[in-house]
Amino acid sequence: MGETTAVAHGGNHGSRSWGKPPLAALPPQDRAASPRPRCIAPKFRNVSLADF
Repeated sequence: MGETTAVAHGGNHGSRSWGKPPLAALPPQDRAASPRPRCIAPKFRNVSLADF
């Protein structure tokens, strides 16, 4: 649970640290990428283990 919150907040903080102008463009991508990879990662991992 802590990791999820850290990632959501970390994305915004990370962007600021990088010093990139498109801050608003990064947050949206982080949000869509967070749920997608997280949901796919566990499923893929389970499938890989079952396949192996």
